[in-house]
Amino acid sequence: MTLAPRSFDNLADAYRMALEEELSGAGFFAALALDQSDARQAGLLRLMELMELKTAALMTPGARVLGIAPRDAATLRAEGISDAAPWSSIGWDGILGRMADEFPVYLEEFVGLLSRCPPELKPPVQMLCDHEVAIIDFARAERAGADGTGILIGYLRQADACLAGRTG
Repeated sequence: MTLAPRSFDNLADAYRMALEEELSGAGFFAALALDQSDARQAGLLRLMELMELKTAALMTPGARVLGIAPRDAATLRAEGISDAAPWSSIGWDGILGRMADEFPVYLEEFVGLLSRCPPELKPPVQMLCDHEVAIIDFARAERAGADGTGILIGYLRQADACLAGRTG
């Protein structure tokens, strides 16, 4: 399936959508993790859930700068869980394939968002881009027979450093 990148009329709408998708993405990966009988695969999906949550935390101050707020986090999580349902029957290889093939469109959207950001919003949106690159690179590595765990851990360390360096 080839997805086309979405376009947004303004920066605030694009930023809100990206933030909301991180929050729903956490529910998505949590639901996929629950469907896995393989402990390693479930753990990797939990790492992706954590990536989504940390990326959302990094983006939240920017939402305040723009004067926007995401919809209710519980509602967004439930949407993510619902979005995972069609993926539950495709198996690990199917999940990796869809991530590798479909997630680049989100990266394209995020790079477009980055190009529109004022300087104070560039760091969290760069992290948004970096997290998508990490998930895509992970999926591609795993499909090629390599262990992609370090890619996910690397992003989480980067996110933790950014979160720890936050002031205020």
